[in-house]
Amino acid sequence: MVRYIYLSPHGIKIFKLIFYIVYIYALFSFAIRKKNFETLLAYTSLGFLVYFIMGVSAHENHIYITVLLLAILATEKKNYYYDFLFVLISSNINLIIFYGKVDNRVISGLDATVLFSILNVILFVYYFIKVQNRYPKTPIDFKKIHRIIRKNVKLSSS
Repeated sequence: MVRYIYLSPHGIKIFKLIFYIVYIYALFSFAIRKKNFETLLAYTSLGFLVYFIMGVSAHENHIYITVLLLAILATEKKNYYYDFLFVLISSNINLIIFYGKVDNRVISGLDATVLFSILNVILFVYYFIKVQNRYPKTPIDFKKIHRIIRKNVKLSSS
């Protein structure tokens, strides 16, 4: 039975690059949204899920910050209640599978951790799409940005 999948340093760099792309996309996506407490909690929990799911060196207990953020969000907006429950149950099962006293983790020839990782990735994709589609984008006024830059940045004539 294979317990660990070895990735070459080149493979780890690819996974890190994918992590940075998705994380920066989520960050810029938050930047163009209307700001309120709900979007702050939703995008912060999304950022932690990006780190937990796609981070190469993420530990199993790093998802608990997401659980706390989603608990607060679920009290504010009821449509996040099932997301909170799923992440809460998922995080606890994750710890039991990895550190609990499970004698046999193999299900139909596959390690249960692999199946559970696939389930966590599906959860992540669902939540990522949900957060992206829920909040309206704020139009960017490039003329206003240009005026602010021209007003505050003085070019020196050489």
